[in-house]
Amino acid sequence: MDCSVLLNLYQNALIGILLACALLGSFRIKNFIKAFFKKTPLPDTNIKGKYAIVIPARNESKVIEGLLKSIKRQDYDQELLDVYVIVREEKDPTIEIAKRYGAITKSVYANNKSQVLNYTFKYMLESKKEYDALFIVDADNILKENYISEMNKAYQAGYPIGVGYRNNKEWNNGSVSACSALTFFMTNTLQNRPNNETNLNMVVSGTGYYISYKLIKEFEGWPFNTLTEDYELSVYCTINNIKIKYVESAEFLDEQPTSFKVSCIQRLRWVKGYLEVQKKYRKELSEVDDQSNATTLGKIKTKIGIWPFLLAIIGIIVYLFFLIVTVCLGPFAGLTNEVVIGKEILKLFLIIYISLVIFTLVLFLLEIKRINITFINLIKACLFNPIFLFAYVPLIIRAFKSKEIEWVPIAHTINKDDEDE
Repeated sequence: MDCSVLLNLYQNALIGILLACALLGSFRIKNFIKAFFKKTPLPDTNIKGKYAIVIPARNESKVIEGLLKSIKRQDYDQELLDVYVIVREEKDPTIEIAKRYGAITKSVYANNKSQVLNYTFKYMLESKKEYDALFIVDADNILKENYISEMNKAYQAGYPIGVGYRNNKEWNNGSVSACSALTFFMTNTLQNRPNNETNLNMVVSGTGYYISYKLIKEFEGWPFNTLTEDYELSVYCTINNIKIKYVESAEFLDEQPTSFKVSCIQRLRWVKGYLEVQKKYRKELSEVDDQSNATTLGKIKTKIGIWPFLLAIIGIIVYLFFLIVTVCLGPFAGLTNEVVIGKEILKLFLIIYISLVIFTLVLFLLEIKRINITFINLIKACLFNPIFLFAYVPLIIRAFKSKEIEWVPIAHTINKDDEDE
């Protein structure tokens, strides 16, 4: 038998899988197009809320001063802001730095961010503290001077949760850092921005967001304890029709890992956490809400989530597997013209790589006004991003196989602030 016959069979099967994936993910394309024709600004307001800024800061003495400086530079009444810096050890030098900026400091022996937040929120509740909302901000972040005032607009407009615009602290700090930052751009540009204009819920990405104190009182602390507590919060809000606002004008800067190994450790936790949340809320996401079509649609889209992309990746991997098996076993199975399979493998890799390079370039161009990167580093990132993204394949496989994946803290070292821009 000629290998080209089998190749044609494999190709038809792959095309069918990719078409099914495109159909499942078509709503994202539709919403994405809408987002660039419709942008509704938040109304201005003279009302100012009282807020607490909660900063989990375990061993963050190298970077936290930049964040505290940026908080002091906010164009918002400082009397309406309380800052809480939470460390693990009482001897952590982060405490002395925080105290110089008037922050409230606490130490708690916690293994992850969820435990830190739960402890802090319960302390506030037991102490009868009163706020309108609480900001969760990582110690390595830098807030643009209008960050709080822009988020205040969202809160005063009635949104119990608001998500800011996450930018990179240093775009020229290597291709790993740039590609890691693009992950959050994909969330903001391809998901949150479109959802903002189509009345669908956002994805909270770990830091730079607020949550109303009223919700914290209802939770009696912080009930989200999976490896990705931020994504769990997002899913919970979708299920319970709690609106999240993406505030694109509220920008903050975030440090990204420069090591590929560290990036993989971080992304493995994200993938495992995603699977945990999907499993935990499987029943709730499957239920139809008779009271709200928007909630039901949100559940469906959340349940679909990244599965169109996962299925496409799985389909391509299976396709490659069959091609390689055909080449290896061809001589023993009486197959001829194996070279056509070899050419197909090479062509497929080139198509995937070039497509991802173009995708990366388009993503950069969509956000180029807010990216401080040199031309040569942009090109390097475009060429490296396909490799960065392809690393998700073994990470996904490991996440499915591994029962226990622990939360591992990521070291931060870039001590810059907004004045260093």
